[in-house]
Amino acid sequence: MGVSYVLQCKSAAKVRAMMAEYTAVVNDLYRAGPEPINQLALTYATAAEVVSGGEAKVDLIRIDHPELMAMDEDDRAKLTTILGEGEMVVRLAQADEKTLVLTFGGSKGFLASATKEAAGGEGKLAKDPNLAKSLATLPKNRVAVMALNLGNVFKVIQQVSKAINEPAPPINIDAPEPLVASVSVEKADVVIAGYIPMSTIKAVAGAWMGMMMGGPGGMPPGGGAPGPAPAPGGDF
Repeated sequence: MGVSYVLQCKSAAKVRAMMAEYTAVVNDLYRAGPEPINQLALTYATAAEVVSGGEAKVDLIRIDHPELMAMDEDDRAKLTTILGEGEMVVRLAQADEKTLVLTFGGSKGFLASATKEAAGGEGKLAKDPNLAKSLATLPKNRVAVMALNLGNVFKVIQQVSKAINEPAPPINIDAPEPLVASVSVEKADVVIAGYIPMSTIKAVAGAWMGMMMGGPGGMPPGGGAPGPAPAPGGDF
């Protein structure tokens, strides 16, 4: 499993150069927090890996904690199954002069794929009509956007649960339009907006009702569960 974050900026190189300092600040904030958060340690390494045949230099942010280091073999194997490697690492690379890509999980292969998709803004997401439909509801002067497809989220949960032999929630959601949220600038104001498609609301409601009736996101085999007995006489 991998998660990617694409950052479009005026100069990817300048923003990238600031990431080590930013990581150090976040590290100090963690250390000032309560236990066990104050034991979390972030380590930044510049150009620690390469992808795409050695052309793209990759920075690493390693996430360490005593509990991670003390994992037994079974838990370490589960972590490797989920993230593709036995450690927690954020990878950062430039896709082009104005695009930075950060990934968590999926190892170097996922970063290479995400970087290729993000270069020039010509990836699959940029051409997705369902995403475009959701984004059209948000303000235009956006500086940050988040999109979340609940159907894909539950598919990932089920796949991961199966891979580590853990029970998964019996929910299937068919909702092609993603939830979206944005941060935009309107004159002197910062505006946070969001949109939940009606198709997603209906899909979630249907999946919930199906689960309550015993089926994984739909009616159980052989029809629905018997309804309640009629109420005593009387009109409403």
